[in-house]
Amino acid sequence: MTSRPAFRLRPLACSLLALAVFCAESAKALQCNEARYDLLITGGRVLDGTGNPWFPADIGIRGDRIAAIGNLKGATATKVIDARGKYVTPGFIALHEHIDRGILQGKGHVANYLLQGFTTAVINADGLEGGVWPLAKQRDSLKKLGHAINLVPMVSHGTVRRLVMGTTPEQVIRPATPEELVRMQGWCALV
Repeated sequence: MTSRPAFRLRPLACSLLALAVFCAESAKALQCNEARYDLLITGGRVLDGTGNPWFPADIGIRGDRIAAIGNLKGATATKVIDARGKYVTPGFIALHEHIDRGILQGKGHVANYLLQGFTTAVINADGLEGGVWPLAKQRDSLKKLGHAINLVPMVSHGTVRRLVMGTTPEQVIRPATPEELVRMQGWCALV
């Protein structure tokens, strides 16, 4: 009969252990929820960019970093955005843009892109308007001016074709020879 109380104590001990773990996790969540953020986005439908379906969550931001994602009920912030019924995303990528000239003219805020949720733009996509060469010069100019969107400069095909084949209409529209293609590849390798 002495084994019977030990048997009863084992489930009780497991229950107490589970309760202790639950309380510890609850205390962590409570500390997290009582946190102070610079920006708190509440009740949004989060699309995390992984291809998974959206999930309901709050987002706490400190400085320029996401500090917490989840149920942040009770958290406070300098600014709170109610995102109920709206999607919250990490930002969209514009894959073919001609905004580099505007930025180089001092229009680095590109508000029309930011307001639509774009955080990154690929520039120099085709080079049909003259193109940029070398890219290092453009990169240095863009860094010096500053801009509010992430920029991904490309080596544009139009620029490389002009460097190898010339600029007259006859030169530009004809197919490249195998030798010219090799020279174009060489130009791209210089980046």
